[in-house]
Amino acid sequence: TCREHYKEELEEGMNNFVAFHTLGLDHLGHFYMSIQHPDYLKKLEWNDEFIKDVYDILPNSTLFLASGDHGVTHDGNHGGGSMDELD
Repeated sequence: TCREHYKEELEEGMNNFVAFHTLGLDHLGHFYMSIQHPDYLKKLEWNDEFIKDVYDILPNSTLFLASGDHGVTHDGNHGGGSMDELD
């Protein structure tokens, strides 16, 4: 997984651009049809820790952007036009 290798890659300092795309939340939201399921919440915490770990490794001069590719409804879906999905 990316979490097993990212520290070594970032600490080498040879990167001009790094992108991570974690799919776990998307898959779990669809699988459990809920964003309140314990596995979903655990993965959300994992993502938060991962982002913090990456941020903490980067030099202070680095531009760091974190973004989601879409929102999600309470039943784990996306792709529609509701405010949960667009906001």
